[in-house]
Amino acid sequence: MLGDLDLIRLKKALAGLPEPLELVFHPTSGRSALSEEMEAAALQIEQASGGAVRLRRAPPAERQHLPERPALSLGWRGKSNIHYLAIPEGPEVLPFIAVSYTHLTLPTN
Repeated sequence: MLGDLDLIRLKKALAGLPEPLELVFHPTSGRSALSEEMEAAALQIEQASGGAVRLRRAPPAERQHLPERPALSLGWRGKSNIHYLAIPEGPEVLPFIAVSYTHLTLPTN
């Protein structure tokens, strides 16, 4: 679970995104405490974002390309190239925000 300060930072930083960011959750194949905690954190991020983040659970076929699971992937316009194998919390929240914001504000051709 993310702390209140982490959620405040996420909400404030993600409020200016030009379009929603997709957060894709890739669960483990079996039951796992880490997988459950990561999904709960992803739900917190979606709820705290004020609509700037949309959470999606990856179907089994989409999970096969990742070296490890559980994982979170940042997706935008159907692409998902940035993957996290840990929950972005504490000192990792600011880099997560920076990557999320940069991912969506880079010019596209």
